[in-house]
Amino acid sequence: MNDKSKEITLYAYVDELLEIGYQDYFPHEKSLKLTTIIKDNYLNNSFNKVDGCNTQNIDINISDKNKDIMYRSIIFSYDKINLNLIKKLISIFEKNEPKDKIDISKLEAITPSIRSLNAIILINYIIMKKRMVFLKSDLILVEEQKKHIWMKIKANLDNNGDSYFYETFNSDEKEIKYIAITSIEFILGEELNRSESISIQEENKLKVFMENIDIKFYSFHVGQGMCSLLTSGDKGILFDMGAGKPILRKNYTTLITNELANVLLSKLNAVYVFLSHLDSDHSRLMEWEISLGKDKDFQEKIINIFIPHMQKSLSFKNKEIIKKVIEIDKDIFIKNNLIEMNIYRSNPNEVKKNNDCIIIKINFNNNTILIPGDYVYKEMNKDNNDNIKSIPTEKFNIIIVPHHGDEASSEKIPTPLDDNSQAYFSAGTHLGYNHPRKESIQGHEEKGFKVIHDKQCSVIKIAISTK
Repeated sequence: MNDKSKEITLYAYVDELLEIGYQDYFPHEKSLKLTTIIKDNYLNNSFNKVDGCNTQNIDINISDKNKDIMYRSIIFSYDKINLNLIKKLISIFEKNEPKDKIDISKLEAITPSIRSLNAIILINYIIMKKRMVFLKSDLILVEEQKKHIWMKIKANLDNNGDSYFYETFNSDEKEIKYIAITSIEFILGEELNRSESISIQEENKLKVFMENIDIKFYSFHVGQGMCSLLTSGDKGILFDMGAGKPILRKNYTTLITNELANVLLSKLNAVYVFLSHLDSDHSRLMEWEISLGKDKDFQEKIINIFIPHMQKSLSFKNKEIIKKVIEIDKDIFIKNNLIEMNIYRSNPNEVKKNNDCIIIKINFNNNTILIPGDYVYKEMNKDNNDNIKSIPTEKFNIIIVPHHGDEASSEKIPTPLDDNSQAYFSAGTHLGYNHPRKESIQGHEEKGFKVIHDKQCSVIKIAISTK
């Protein structure tokens, strides 16, 4: 007989932009990373209320058992899921990118056992079923519904389980709860509401935030993530606040060196946070510092967290931060006697995870700094925002290389401002990405930049700073 006291049900809001990574905790395997809420918060739509709700981070091990559960769920729910999401989920569990086409005759090989299905056959089986079952009007309806897809995850609490979850942004609950997944179901639910867009009043506050005193810029070694900081007296602006291998959540409080939190943030009384986009390798350090950090007042120091408009994540519905989240839906220009900061909202022709973002350009004290997040130069060159489109033709003396120095970032590289211009590759030991790529390193060197990178750095320390 099942022990009902050990059963849990969690709900995750999903789309085709799912995130994968390696588990911070045992067994340290590749995992599907989701943010979830409990059943009551789902049924009561608490996530869309002004006060938000508690959320949980869950790492679902990409094991054969969980693959079987996921594939069964896809087969039984294919009429609720858009094809891009199906292909993304399958590529995650197959640990590769599946192709779209296969000889239709091979569909005859499908058997009742999901275990026998190869990823490409499964995809084409679903394509065939969609074509057979739905009229054109039904396909349009499914396309509209794709924004409301939730994943209902059932599991048993199990100390020997290969997956786990824990509370986000909550310093009172740091216990990791290990689980064994028992079922996954795709359901149609409420869409996540947007956050508030920036107002003229908030924009004016941001413009006067930077004082005409002692302005400095830093970017940090944070493993597979990005994090930079601009300070002016006792105020600061963080541009991304992410981390990743070899910097792990479980080791965060015991780092021998953490120059970001212990040296710089501890001296600040107020900060703004700008996130280029919502991937966790650009935001998880904010959660760690709020929930695990030694500076228990850090959350109170945050005035606002700025994110690109129209991006949606359950993490930002968390009650600890929801009232601080503001959307950027336009370009913002901040200027005083010493500094000029340009905040650009991308407008790509084809929206993808890495180009749907905020890009920052800063000028002060003969420094011209580019902070592009994961938006690579050759894609900027096609953006409909002219301020972004021109970036690859401009000159900079500090560049935080986009997307951690992937192969695509080796093309259309901007020009160094002077002989001492630096290109910093913020990358770590994530085996799936292998950043930075040699093509990008060589490309920046050949362009004339002095390259800085240390993917093995297991502490948080300053990688690059201004005079």
